[in-house]
Amino acid sequence: MRKRGREEDKDNDEEENRRVVYKTQSLKEKCLYCGLEFGTYLHCESHIIMAHQNSCTACDKVFPSEHILYLHIDEVHNPILELKRKSRGVKTFRCFVETCDAQFHNHYERRLHLIQKHKYPHDYPFVQITTTGI
Repeated sequence: MRKRGREEDKDNDEEENRRVVYKTQSLKEKCLYCGLEFGTYLHCESHIIMAHQNSCTACDKVFPSEHILYLHIDEVHNPILELKRKSRGVKTFRCFVETCDAQFHNHYERRLHLIQKHKYPHDYPFVQITTTGI
């Protein structure tokens, strides 16, 4: 049986450290927007899409989809639609479902529609989703 010398132990330790560093670095994908770290590229990409892709330029709030972002912009930042809603009673609240053309006078009518027609759960954050985002 051959004895290992100090130099050989040192070489093995350095090799092991390189493997550990490589594994550690490859397991962490960092979000370029907020710095959060993720175990895989797919998790990081999913985070970016959900947390940063549909953000409002007026208030920096993030929304779960482009459609909800546009609803937010119309309902919160569009002064013309606000005027129409207040002075003329125009239906300016649109359905959350992109393929549905229904429009409503207020959040409450939309909520009832989403629960009855599209089977949304009663505890869904109906108002918060377009005002404060995710």
